[in-house]
Amino acid sequence: MLAAMHTYLEFEVSLLDIDPRIWRRFQLGAHDTFGDLHVAIQDSFDWDRDHMWLFRTSGRDRRTLAGPDASILDYESDDIPDAWSVKLTQHFRRVSMTCRYTYDFGDNWVHAVKLRRRVATEERLRRRLVDGSRAAPPEDCGGAYGYWRLVERLETGNDPWGLKPDEQPGWIDSWRPDQFDLAAAKSAFDE
Repeated sequence: MLAAMHTYLEFEVSLLDIDPRIWRRFQLGAHDTFGDLHVAIQDSFDWDRDHMWLFRTSGRDRRTLAGPDASILDYESDDIPDAWSVKLTQHFRRVSMTCRYTYDFGDNWVHAVKLRRRVATEERLRRRLVDGSRAAPPEDCGGAYGYWRLVERLETGNDPWGLKPDEQPGWIDSWRPDQFDLAAAKSAFDE
């Protein structure tokens, strides 16, 4: 008897405006939604899901693909499709298709999301982290500019904005941009 095959979509998500590149690669079920993709991005970057977010097309038209309930976005328009209702396959119809994911409209973290491949396997899983590189920026650090400020402070010991050590958040001394423990991240991510 043949075993049942399960299909997964493998995505690569890269944080834009940061070099060296911060990225994650993970697999989600072929029937998952943009809401599931949002949670996977948040969990793979070890973020808190505390801020607004939105998926848009990558092209010039920047059409909104999905987001949270429009009423919490404080938009004048209610034409934002509910991310928990929009299947990933409604947009990602073939390999190499992309979109943009924006998280935290203040820090404005923009991610390139790309469908790398479809995976068929006998194994059944909810999701799986496959690979990644570099630690994600800490929440509320000030976007790409704030990220570079943190990196400079760690490299030189001086804050480019002139803050004294006792004026900086306590977590700053334990965060390292080049540290990404793939095994630990997989353990926390995989279900």
